[in-house]
Amino acid sequence: MKVDEFLKSDPIKKAKLDARLDTLANISEMYQRFAANLFAENSLTDNDWRELVEILLNDNLSIGKTTFLIRNFCRNDRKLKGKDAKVLNDIIYGRLVSFDVFCQLLIKLKYYSTLEEAKAYVRYQIGLDLGLMDEIRKSQQLGIYIMWSTFDPKGDDPFGDPMPDVEELISSLGLERVTSPYLLFEYKLPPNVGPKIPTICDSYAGKSWSRYFYRVGENAPYGMTTPTDTSLAKEGRPEVVHEVIKAENLVSPLRRA
Repeated sequence: MKVDEFLKSDPIKKAKLDARLDTLANISEMYQRFAANLFAENSLTDNDWRELVEILLNDNLSIGKTTFLIRNFCRNDRKLKGKDAKVLNDIIYGRLVSFDVFCQLLIKLKYYSTLEEAKAYVRYQIGLDLGLMDEIRKSQQLGIYIMWSTFDPKGDDPFGDPMPDVEELISSLGLERVTSPYLLFEYKLPPNVGPKIPTICDSYAGKSWSRYFYRVGENAPYGMTTPTDTSLAKEGRPEVVHEVIKAENLVSPLRRA
């Protein structure tokens, strides 16, 4: 259900919501994108919209408090609720993550206690033959909460062949450049994990909201990224979200972008 359908019998509340979202959209590009994505969202139930609209129409809330409550709303068992993505079976997925972010993730997951330990582990893993990975490392998670990934709809290399330079790749995936080097992960999903089309609850459950997330239409087979710099990448790439997988699902050694 879309929000317009939810509010079709209450034009006064619909007008208030439009005005509230117009106010948010004037604050920044990020809130402008949020407003557009909200109207495009179709995975929420009647009760979901009732709760979310109540948050948005509360005039006593600051922008910061509103954002906080929306984030909690998205986290409340509403992630990975989008439609199943229509992709080929046995497809290879790709994920681009900054070196520093992945090391911090390993610490958050309590695999390592210091940044130095995590960095040493990751450097050791780069280029390491998968056959040399021990059972402990195979069991390590590659993400937390949910994972976002890209792929080639025809089943080819998820990053392209030949792969574009790293600046174009970062932009095409809707990521903002950081100073840290980047890592490339390539993997297949286990049988019990399926790719989903990203929703606003997947995108806005995190601490930082991206102004480049684009909620695709109802008939889209999968999500699509929005380039962060069209001078580097003219178009986005297919994207999906899925449950967290482990290193045992990798199909090629970890490598630098």
